[in-house]
Amino acid sequence: MIRYLLPALLLIAAPGFAQFEPTAEERLRALTAPPATDLYGAEKSADRSRIAADAPTLFAPLTEGARPAEIVLFVGPDCEDCDRARRELTDLANDLDVPWRSFSLENAEHRAMFERLQFDALPAYVLPDRLIQGHMPDLVLRTYLSR
Repeated sequence: MIRYLLPALLLIAAPGFAQFEPTAEERLRALTAPPATDLYGAEKSADRSRIAADAPTLFAPLTEGARPAEIVLFVGPDCEDCDRARRELTDLANDLDVPWRSFSLENAEHRAMFERLQFDALPAYVLPDRLIQGHMPDLVLRTYLSR
Protein backbone atom coordinates (compact mmCIF):
# COMPACT_ATOMS: atom_id res chain seq x y z
CA MET A 1 0.00 0.00 0.00
CA ILE A 2 2.83 2.41 0.81
CA ARG A 3 4.25 1.60 -2.59
CA TYR A 4 1.16 3.13 -4.21
CA LEU A 5 0.75 5.95 -1.72
CA LEU A 6 4.24 7.47 -2.18
CA PRO A 7 3.85 8.34 -5.90
CA ALA A 8 0.45 9.85 -5.19
CA LEU A 9 1.89 12.03 -2.40
CA LEU A 10 4.69 13.21 -4.70
CA LEU A 11 2.18 14.23 -7.37
CA ILE A 12 0.18 16.17 -4.80
CA ALA A 13 3.32 17.91 -3.41
CA ALA A 14 4.87 18.72 -6.83
CA PRO A 15 3.11 22.07 -7.32
CA GLY A 16 4.49 23.21 -3.97
CA PHE A 17 8.06 22.41 -4.99
CA ALA A 18 7.62 24.15 -8.36
CA GLN A 19 7.44 27.51 -6.63
CA PHE A 20 11.16 27.14 -5.77
CA GLU A 21 12.25 26.64 -9.37
CA PRO A 22 14.25 29.71 -10.48
CA THR A 23 12.90 31.81 -13.30
CA ALA A 24 14.86 32.22 -16.52
CA GLU A 25 15.92 35.71 -15.40
CA GLU A 26 17.20 34.36 -12.08
CA ARG A 27 19.14 31.62 -13.88
CA LEU A 28 20.75 34.17 -16.22
CA ARG A 29 21.65 36.43 -13.31
CA ALA A 30 23.32 33.48 -11.58
CA LEU A 31 25.51 32.97 -14.66
CA THR A 32 26.66 36.60 -14.74
CA ALA A 33 29.94 37.12 -12.91
CA PRO A 34 29.93 39.71 -10.16
CA PRO A 35 31.95 42.85 -10.86
CA ALA A 36 35.66 42.31 -10.35
CA THR A 37 37.06 43.80 -7.19
CA ASP A 38 40.68 44.85 -7.01
CA LEU A 39 41.90 43.50 -3.70
CA TYR A 40 45.05 45.60 -3.95
CA GLY A 41 43.47 48.79 -5.32
CA ALA A 42 44.13 50.89 -2.21
CA GLU A 43 47.73 49.68 -2.02
CA LYS A 44 48.33 50.44 -5.71
CA SER A 45 46.85 53.90 -5.28
CA ALA A 46 49.10 54.60 -2.29
CA ASP A 47 52.14 53.38 -4.26
CA ARG A 48 51.28 55.68 -7.16
CA SER A 49 50.94 58.63 -4.79
CA ARG A 50 54.37 57.96 -3.28
CA ILE A 51 55.87 57.63 -6.76
CA ALA A 52 54.27 60.90 -7.88
CA ALA A 53 55.71 62.75 -4.89
CA ASP A 54 59.28 61.89 -5.94
CA ALA A 55 58.71 61.56 -9.70
CA PRO A 56 60.60 64.76 -10.68
CA THR A 57 63.76 63.37 -9.07
CA LEU A 58 63.19 59.70 -9.87
CA PHE A 59 62.56 60.05 -13.58
CA ALA A 60 64.60 63.16 -14.34
CA PRO A 61 66.71 62.82 -17.49
CA LEU A 62 70.37 62.12 -16.86
CA THR A 63 71.41 64.96 -19.16
CA GLU A 64 69.66 68.04 -20.47
CA GLY A 65 67.60 67.25 -23.52
CA ALA A 66 67.62 63.50 -22.84
CA ARG A 67 64.44 61.48 -22.42
CA PRO A 68 63.13 60.96 -18.88
CA ALA A 69 63.98 57.68 -17.22
CA GLU A 70 61.33 54.99 -17.61
CA ILE A 71 62.59 52.82 -14.78
CA VAL A 72 64.68 53.45 -11.68
CA LEU A 73 66.80 50.91 -9.84
CA PHE A 74 67.76 51.27 -6.17
CA VAL A 75 70.91 49.39 -5.20
CA GLY A 76 73.06 49.08 -2.13
CA PRO A 77 76.62 48.14 -1.23
CA ASP A 78 77.58 44.48 -0.94
CA CYS A 79 74.39 43.38 -2.70
CA GLU A 80 74.98 40.60 -5.22
CA ASP A 81 71.39 40.75 -6.46
CA CYS A 82 71.84 44.50 -7.00
CA ASP A 83 74.89 43.92 -9.16
CA ARG A 84 73.04 41.30 -11.19
CA ALA A 85 69.97 43.56 -11.50
CA ARG A 86 72.16 46.45 -12.71
CA ARG A 87 73.82 44.27 -15.38
CA GLU A 88 70.50 42.83 -16.55
CA LEU A 89 68.77 46.21 -16.60
CA THR A 90 71.66 47.71 -18.57
CA ASP A 91 71.31 44.98 -21.22
CA LEU A 92 67.53 45.23 -21.28
CA ALA A 93 67.52 49.03 -21.50
CA ASN A 94 70.00 48.92 -24.37
CA ASP A 95 67.92 46.28 -26.15
CA LEU A 96 64.64 48.22 -25.75
CA ASP A 97 66.20 51.71 -25.97
CA VAL A 98 64.79 52.61 -22.57
CA PRO A 99 66.41 55.32 -20.45
CA TRP A 100 66.90 54.37 -16.82
CA ARG A 101 68.54 55.60 -13.63
CA SER A 102 70.18 54.00 -10.66
CA PHE A 103 70.24 55.30 -7.09
CA SER A 104 72.60 53.98 -4.45
CA LEU A 105 71.63 53.78 -0.80
CA GLU A 106 75.14 54.95 0.03
CA ASN A 107 73.82 58.44 -0.79
CA ALA A 108 71.73 59.88 2.09
CA GLU A 109 69.22 61.58 -0.25
CA HIS A 110 68.71 58.37 -2.20
CA ARG A 111 68.27 56.40 1.03
CA ALA A 112 65.64 58.91 2.20
CA MET A 113 63.77 58.51 -1.10
CA PHE A 114 64.00 54.72 -0.77
CA GLU A 115 62.43 54.99 2.69
CA ARG A 116 59.70 57.40 1.52
CA LEU A 117 58.76 54.86 -1.13
CA GLN A 118 58.50 52.36 1.76
CA PHE A 119 60.89 49.84 0.27
CA ASP A 120 62.52 47.34 2.60
CA ALA A 121 64.42 45.08 0.18
CA LEU A 122 67.06 45.49 -2.50
CA PRO A 123 67.24 45.69 -5.39
CA ALA A 124 64.13 47.81 -5.81
CA TYR A 125 62.60 49.09 -9.02
CA VAL A 126 60.34 52.08 -9.62
CA LEU A 127 58.20 52.47 -12.71
CA PRO A 128 55.78 55.36 -13.17
CA ASP A 129 52.90 53.16 -12.04
CA ARG A 130 54.42 50.53 -9.74
CA LEU A 131 56.99 49.66 -7.09
CA ILE A 132 58.84 46.34 -7.26
CA GLN A 133 61.02 44.90 -4.51
CA GLY A 134 63.60 42.20 -5.02
CA HIS A 135 65.33 41.05 -8.17
CA MET A 136 63.00 40.81 -11.16
CA PRO A 137 63.73 38.46 -14.06
CA ASP A 138 64.42 40.00 -17.45
CA LEU A 139 61.14 38.65 -18.86
CA VAL A 140 59.05 40.45 -16.22
CA LEU A 141 60.84 43.77 -16.66
CA ARG A 142 60.67 43.43 -20.44
CA THR A 143 56.90 43.02 -20.17
CA TYR A 144 56.53 46.11 -17.97
CA LEU A 145 58.77 48.23 -20.18
CA SER A 146 57.18 47.12 -23.45
CA ARG A 147 53.69 48.37 -22.61
